[in-house]
Amino acid sequence: MKKFISIILISVTSLFSGNALAQAYDGDDDSQLILGYVRIKDVSGIELQSDKGVGDVVSFGARITYLFVENPQITDSQGNTYTFDIKGIDKFNLGAFVRLHFSETFKLSEKFDPFLGLDISLKGFAAHGGAKYSLNDNFCVFGQFTNGFGSLYNANDNGDYNANYFAKQSYITLGLSIRLD
Repeated sequence: MKKFISIILISVTSLFSGNALAQAYDGDDDSQLILGYVRIKDVSGIELQSDKGVGDVVSFGARITYLFVENPQITDSQGNTYTFDIKGIDKFNLGAFVRLHFSETFKLSEKFDPFLGLDISLKGFAAHGGAKYSLNDNFCVFGQFTNGFGSLYNANDNGDYNANYFAKQSYITLGLSIRLD
């Protein structure tokens, strides 16, 4: 899977790397759609983000994540094995974020956009950092590291097992950003 993603990213990079005037973040009215591969521990998934610039440094957006999770088996100290039925809601996360972009602040190349941000979602609170590199006027490659530090979603009132793959977890997202404006 890693080789496949690497080949796709290299192909896209070589295909679209011709424009020297491209910007990774344009500031006000910059709208981007980001599609990426997510890896949380040993679980893979996909993520879709929408990012909207509201100033030279600040943007906000929303994201939805879906994980490809199999029903886990847990063995207790007695050697008993239990299989838990992962519900559909446990595989999804929906959230909002705010980002600070540092390309202009640190007078970096317009093609490179490092950023930091804060997230709140159905499953928890998180902070993230990442970067975009512009391939041309319409496409950027995207990488992000997210660290969850709080949970909003736990077991229900009956004490049933509910998986929260997003809270208090670190994960990466790699993908492609498409400019919408």
